[in-house]
Amino acid sequence: MQEGQNKERLLSVMEGLSDKAGLRNDKYKTHPLVNDEVVGEIYSTTDYSKFGLVFGNRQLKRSKVIRMREAIKLDNKIQAYPVVVNSNYQIIDGQHRFIALAELGLPVCYIVNNTFKISVIAISASNQDKWKSDDYLESWCTLGRKDYIVFRNFMKTYDTNFTVTLVLFHGRFTGGLYRDFAEGKFSAKHHKRAIKWIEMVHEFKSYIQDIHKDRHFVRAILNCFGHPEYNHKRMLRKMKLQGSSMIEKQMNRLDYIRQIEALYNWHESESNQVRFF
Repeated sequence: MQEGQNKERLLSVMEGLSDKAGLRNDKYKTHPLVNDEVVGEIYSTTDYSKFGLVFGNRQLKRSKVIRMREAIKLDNKIQAYPVVVNSNYQIIDGQHRFIALAELGLPVCYIVNNTFKISVIAISASNQDKWKSDDYLESWCTLGRKDYIVFRNFMKTYDTNFTVTLVLFHGRFTGGLYRDFAEGKFSAKHHKRAIKWIEMVHEFKSYIQDIHKDRHFVRAILNCFGHPEYNHKRMLRKMKLQGSSMIEKQMNRLDYIRQIEALYNWHESESNQVRFF
């Protein structure tokens, strides 16, 4: 009796949800879930030796393995998040989960999916909001993408962070830069121009210390470099005289532009002054 009442109550709730969502289906009562098509199977094993990592996937982070291992100890729901492998047992998604489970001696739940290609793992990951900029960079470099190798070498050579390097190659900052980079669309065609600009920026180093590395400052000075009336020798002369006192740390590009403009026009006649924004 109680079971029948519970079933009626459940069906009533489902009908209410269906009506609200605009998904009402009067046939669901006679078509239970168990009759639906099976589209995948989850396997389980403790034979860790059969698995391997995919060449080109992001590098393992020990700190993430430890965090995941501790979470599994508290509440193991790994069956709800199986590792994805191809038919060669190469781990496409879930390598940190796999290591954590192996270290705990627990079974690894996995599904087999051969629709993934190694070259699109980074693109797929970009939609999951799991990877960081360095993960994408290392992945595409491992896969031999020359543009990304040029990007990485540039960062190492000139000691620039990711965002500054990206802006130097593109000439400006736009909302789609990170997404395009993650999806493998980055092009290093402006490599020579980027080298020219970073060497110009580095000439400010002795006058404004580490400010020359700030991404907002770099975006601001690139705005000035592109101005038809900008003269780099004049800027260097002003930097040498007053850079340390007139250029201070700022939190955005526009405030840096205001400081740069004030310094550039310092002790200049009105007719010789330049507006950068």
